[in-house]
Amino acid sequence: MAAIDWSACPLVEIVPGKVSGAPLLKNTRLPVEAITGNYDAFRDEGLSPDAAIAETLDCYPEAGLENIRTILNYRDEHQLPPTAQRAELDSRLASLDQDRREGVAWTTLKAELEQRCP
Repeated sequence: MAAIDWSACPLVEIVPGKVSGAPLLKNTRLPVEAITGNYDAFRDEGLSPDAAIAETLDCYPEAGLENIRTILNYRDEHQLPPTAQRAELDSRLASLDQDRREGVAWTTLKAELEQRCP
């Protein structure tokens, strides 16, 4: 999955040096990835969206129900669909191929990109 730019989400802050610069729920040390990752894990277990949100809230009550919903909605609205992710990968690989022709080592970068955007 491509990285999401959280900078426009009013509930999220990125502070260099605070939790390694990860996107955090504002005024906390709670990574956004903890919220989205828990929600996704509960959905993968077969829970309904509402039940997965409730379970995520149980894990992180300090986040608050509306904040969890807002973060999940933001992610859904700003996440690239798989075809767009693949197009982004293909574009990056084409750029790397040009670099290779110009003598820049690219094998490691290509493998990293393919792993990030299957």
